[in-house]
Amino acid sequence: MVDNPRLTYVSALMLSAAALLACKKQEEAPANPAASPDTPAAPGTAAAPRAASGAATLPGSYKIVSASNPGGGGGYTGTVTIAKQGELYSVGWNLPNNPPYKGVGLVSGDLLGVGWGLGSAYGVAVYTVAGGTLTGKWATSATKEKAGTETLTGPEGLNGTYKITAAKGPDGGAAYTGTATIKPTGAVYSVTWNLAADSYSGVGILEGNVFSVGWGVAGAGAGAVAYRLGDKLDGKWAQPQGTQIGTEVLSKAE
Repeated sequence: MVDNPRLTYVSALMLSAAALLACKKQEEAPANPAASPDTPAAPGTAAAPRAASGAATLPGSYKIVSASNPGGGGGYTGTVTIAKQGELYSVGWNLPNNPPYKGVGLVSGDLLGVGWGLGSAYGVAVYTVAGGTLTGKWATSATKEKAGTETLTGPEGLNGTYKITAAKGPDGGAAYTGTATIKPTGAVYSVTWNLAADSYSGVGILEGNVFSVGWGVAGAGAGAVAYRLGDKLDGKWAQPQGTQIGTEVLSKAE
């Protein structure tokens, strides 16, 4: 449809997304350091739950104190910066010998879900799962302060086609309709949204009843991270079109 909210909020990013796609087409695999077990990888996290310290303590600089690539291959070091923007969080990773990774995040309970990418065309959706109903918020790297909303209804178990029963774009955007298809893929989930005029795809991580999805804009790939809030940020990550989980633990810099 003409007033496609996802398209509206990323139209300014299309040129950078196209450039990113041109580079990706020349590669045999996604431009991601996780391609080699001995090379530092992109973001992500995993670990046992900790007592939540609250989203109020999130902004700041962090050190990656432990990490592994998807499937348990290799490890990496680096730093991460998290800043608050309205109800959103911008996330930036600085890994040695790697290009900068950037992401946009939303908090749900004691989890921070992040969608990340190499370019500027990426988004995140974070849902609370209750049976066959997913109630969530979403944003793109172009969202200014207020996330969009989206409710999906369909089969239990995150496996099948879901109807978008209520949805609105970020920053007071227009309502929209469509469907989303969710399929288990290895240790993660593939997600595809089909709206009136466009489709979007992403990779999702389920932690408890919180489903965090990183999705690409204008055909660009995007990965997902699910950080559990606590004294340290522990969680899981997946790369674009991935099937395995990587881990990353962040400790706030003194």
